Amino acid sequence: MNKISKNLLVLFLALLLGDCFGVYSVQAQDDKLILETSKECDIQYTGNNCVAELKLTNNAGEILDGTASLHIDYRGACSNNKLENFDGVGITAQFSINNVDWLNFSGWENGITTVSGFNINKDGTQPKLKIETVPNLCPGEYTFALSVKGTFEEEEYIAPTVAVGGGGGGYSYTPPSTLSAVAQKVDANKDNKIDVLDFNTLMVNWGKTTANNIADFNGDSKVDIFDFNMLMINWTK
Repeated sequence: MNKISKNLLVLFLALLLGDCFGVYSVQAQDDKLILETSKECDIQYTGNNCVAELKLTNNAGEILDGTASLHIDYRGACSNNKLENFDGVGITAQFSINNVDWLNFSGWENGITTVSGFNINKDGTQPKLKIETVPNLCPGEYTFALSVKGTFEEEEYIAPTVAVGGGGGGYSYTPPSTLSAVAQKVDANKDNKIDVLDFNTLMVNWGKTTANNIADFNGDSKVDIFDFNMLMINWTK
């Protein structure tokens, strides 16, 4: 596809998608700076660290002045399970283009922190991103995304953002139940639904007369027709 055809295609998509197309029109047509994830960063425990491995290809034909931006989204106990931009408390990050000199990300704004002052050499490089959490990291799920921009004189090249990992810091966050107080007693597996999985639990424990049985929904130390009735009355799916 020649340059004129590419420009016409980009213009058509911009008219078709309107504001949703945004700044990605330039990136879609030149592919001068390509960022790929080779190994994701996976945080398993609070106070832990991980290293994402990347591949950055510079096809611009020039050595570029580099800027890397790390975007973190958060959903969990400290956001009432709503997706939010990370505010920068509890996570530090470093970026290295040569795996020797590590640069510290700083200054969080809308879930984004940046680092600059490195060169992107011609052809391909193997940068790394190191992320570390504090021991009391807020419970929830985190997602990490990285983008890289290179500039030379008046030219600017932006690599499309790539996912570089995430994790929950070793926490398991259970959102507040939307079931009624009675229905919560029937939700044997605590998945916020009354369905066939809870029915299976009832059947496995049918006829047992031990106290505190998971399928003894009415608390009378027997798993019987009365527990089945509670299950049916509160059935959701």
